[in-house]
Amino acid sequence: MSSKFWIGFLVSGAAVALLLYQIDFASVGTAFRSAQYLWVLPGVAIILLALVLRSWRWGYLMTRSRRATFESRLSATSIGFMANGLLPARMGEFIRAWSLGRREGTSKSAAFASIVVERLMDGGWILIFLLVALLSIPFSEESEGMARFLRVAGILSLAFYVTIVAFLVLLRYRPDKTLRVVEVILRPLPKRWSQGALGTARGFIGGIFFADSVADGAKIMGLSFLMWAITLGVNYFSLRAFGLDLPWHAPLLLLMVQSVAVILPSSPSFVGTYHAATVYGASFYGVPQGVALSLSVVAHAVAFFPIILAGLVYLWRENLSLRTLVSASEGGESPL
Repeated sequence: MSSKFWIGFLVSGAAVALLLYQIDFASVGTAFRSAQYLWVLPGVAIILLALVLRSWRWGYLMTRSRRATFESRLSATSIGFMANGLLPARMGEFIRAWSLGRREGTSKSAAFASIVVERLMDGGWILIFLLVALLSIPFSEESEGMARFLRVAGILSLAFYVTIVAFLVLLRYRPDKTLRVVEVILRPLPKRWSQGALGTARGFIGGIFFADSVADGAKIMGLSFLMWAITLGVNYFSLRAFGLDLPWHAPLLLLMVQSVAVILPSSPSFVGTYHAATVYGASFYGVPQGVALSLSVVAHAVAFFPIILAGLVYLWRENLSLRTLVSASEGGESPL
């Protein structure tokens, strides 16, 4: 197992231990027994719809000559997100590219490059939502710590995304010069690693695609906004399940802290980090910790179990197994 694997489990374990230490289990049991679980059904529908919208949008992030069918994109997306939920080291994005390339017979590196662009776009929307949260939520002196946390997260995320976007733009439009710079940067590394990274970067070039028409750009932006806007519904309906009638910005704040949490190293499905972030966000609105922990468990189940189930269904339809995915992610059949 890699060091990243063990670091993730240690972080998740620490988050779970902290929650268990602080929570009154009697209040957790009461919250679970009194919850109205019919409210989570719309959340399940939202998660599956978001999966469809993501697969639909993915097509517009590919060049027309390499655009895979919607069925292939939906299959690969479902399998990849399921892999993020079940397998260690967050290999789901690599597996997603591998799955699409396997089904369509196209370049896996190019598919992965389009996924990188997609994830950067998601990061941009998260930053927009974060800005809305910072401008809209009435932070008091007592809650200044939450505001400071969100500001720091936003600044670090913005710096990261600007750096990656600049690199991709240079790689797309100045490939030779950019690859020479990358080669110099990688020179201290073992030759096998540096050559592999350069090969992946070269494969990226054909898959880095930015909308070449106003119509496609508008579709990408519209689908992105719709996908993230409806995702707020998962937190909204989870809150309603526990009888929590909080201000309109509560689902937004929860989504922001959850988004930060899933960036951190963790076990598969972000166990512990997701729950701790949800409890932390709910505490801003005075939600008792026992209720907040119950809320975090339900919101986590709604956000991840439907995707895992969808991925397993497509895994069966593709005549694949988890062992095959593990082999691919560990290099037995390299995703890139």
